Amino acid sequence: MILNAIGIEAGEERWKAFHLKRWRSGIRAERAFTLDGSLEQRAAGLKAYIDRKRLFGLKVCVALPPGGYVSRTIELPPAGEDSLRGVLAFELEKYLPSDASGWVYSCEVLDRGPESHLVLFSAAPSEAFEPAIQALEGAGQGLPFLTTAERAVGKALSHSGVAPLDGAALLSLREEGAQVIAWTGSGTPCYSRSFKPSGTRAFERELRFASIAMKGALRRCLVVCGPGEDAPQAGEALEAARHLGLEVAEYGEVPAVSVPFGAALLLLDRKARAADLAQTRKGAQKTRGAALAAAGGALGLALLLPAFFLVNEAVTLRRLDRALAELGPERSKAQALAAALADVESDIRAFREVSGDGAPGFLEVLGRLTEATPSDTYLTGMEYDRETIAVEGASRKASGLFMALEQSGLAREIEFEGPVTAGPDGRERFRIRFRLDRGTEASAHAR
Repeated sequence: MILNAIGIEAGEERWKAFHLKRWRSGIRAERAFTLDGSLEQRAAGLKAYIDRKRLFGLKVCVALPPGGYVSRTIELPPAGEDSLRGVLAFELEKYLPSDASGWVYSCEVLDRGPESHLVLFSAAPSEAFEPAIQALEGAGQGLPFLTTAERAVGKALSHSGVAPLDGAALLSLREEGAQVIAWTGSGTPCYSRSFKPSGTRAFERELRFASIAMKGALRRCLVVCGPGEDAPQAGEALEAARHLGLEVAEYGEVPAVSVPFGAALLLLDRKARAADLAQTRKGAQKTRGAALAAAGGALGLALLLPAFFLVNEAVTLRRLDRALAELGPERSKAQALAAALADVESDIRAFREVSGDGAPGFLEVLGRLTEATPSDTYLTGMEYDRETIAVEGASRKASGLFMALEQSGLAREIEFEGPVTAGPDGRERFRIRFRLDRGTEASAHAR
């Protein structure tokens, strides 16, 4: 059990920390303090505080500063928690500015609908957190809970009850710049952006963007300015909010709107564990790549040496299972890996079912299907046997995939299975079944 929780806002110039203690009667605020110097000096200062206070049952949460992460809400197909994380692991490239292999991420389901799940995901590149974590580990603190300033301040606000999150936007003035965060009527974050303020118009522009994201429901603005921050910028932020007709409240460095306070609170909330970016720090991206490499290697072997592979299929799968077991606790942190292994087994079966004399291999069918799929369409499921394939997914226009399949030469006897339904994001949910066009595919395969 966590008895002492220390939240840290990991700023570039200094760390701001807040210590909470769990008592039988509830949670008590112990102390807010600042750690200066190099990263190693800050970590050493934290260790000195912990040793001096003789803290037991301790856990540390590091909140990344604005600009150090990507955070947004997206809609994903309905799935279990493990499967959802697996889907997100392979969807990250769509939302990140660089290769996903160097990023960690968290995934929280905000709303479960019959057609889709609303998911809040946050992702951070290794250079944004690795130096701080290495400094903490070097000081003997172990792997901390890793979250975002956005998630931490939301926790602080909801805990303190200073103002309801629905219909509110927070303008936070920090050393690194400013950040605006907005929440919808259900308290769901819908807009978050870091920016360098340059006058009243910059604040007004960001608040207008937040209002658009909230569909005009923005009613109040909370302006947070820590001690020593630029007072004129605080005045400009307040002026911008009032000019837009918003209810305005101004706060200094108080726990109710404090990032380190919220970070410490997250440690004491069991339901908030899904917000921990550190779950995927060690091995998740590594194992994701390992799973894909294993899948590619297994299928490559199938294509080159089919007879040998089919005889030794069970041996190959046992080796993959043993390699996973050797990963130890990292296996539980990378649900995407388990999903990838299941895909390997499924693809092996598909190869045996689909391949044959004059027939295309599974990889060729999958490649042709990928080429035929329009850019505004994503597939969430696929079933196949020797003669037919069924795909399901979402698209701006489901008929676009239907027509693309007709023109691809891959499919015949194409039909929708069940009605096409509209999801809350405006996309059409569909299921299409078709038979493989063996004649056309055979000639393509021969070429």
